Amino acid sequence: MPISHTDTHADADLGTGIDAPAESYAYDVDDYSAGVSLAESTNQVAGKPLSPEERAWKRQYLELLTGHPRIETRIGLAAHGSLQLARSMVHDRSKRVRQAIAFNPFIGDLDLQLALANDKELDVVLALIDATDPWLETCQVILTGPHLEARRELIERKNLRPEALPIAARRGL
Repeated sequence: MPISHTDTHADADLGTGIDAPAESYAYDVDDYSAGVSLAESTNQVAGKPLSPEERAWKRQYLELLTGHPRIETRIGLAAHGSLQLARSMVHDRSKRVRQAIAFNPFIGDLDLQLALANDKELDVVLALIDATDPWLETCQVILTGPHLEARRELIERKNLRPEALPIAARRGL
């Protein structure tokens, strides 16, 4: 029998249309592990090109995974899934899932970085800064974005690319 745990950091409105209290989002400890296992299945590289039927099946499979009702499973998927899976989850309704993408091995992908750098939630942008050495384009987005704390963090962590220094100077940072 799986151990239950109450998620005290649950996001409001996880697609239910209501703002439920955090205590109502209980999950099984096994959910994250299930997400990791499912993610590993998306990382397997085929030795031959996929047929149209296989591509259609894979597309449906990814849609099912990204729409999983359990937040901890989606977090496991986001942190450990393939590049295609991470890209499809970058606009997940949960900021915790989007934060997990920052720690995905494929975070070096510019499109992923730009999507997270443009996120409306400060915590997501900070996770990106914490997890990677951002591309110049990503630094530019963060430095011109709405999150003052993220701009400061980018500079303080000294992972600001030298080419982005003029932008920081113009912003008075």
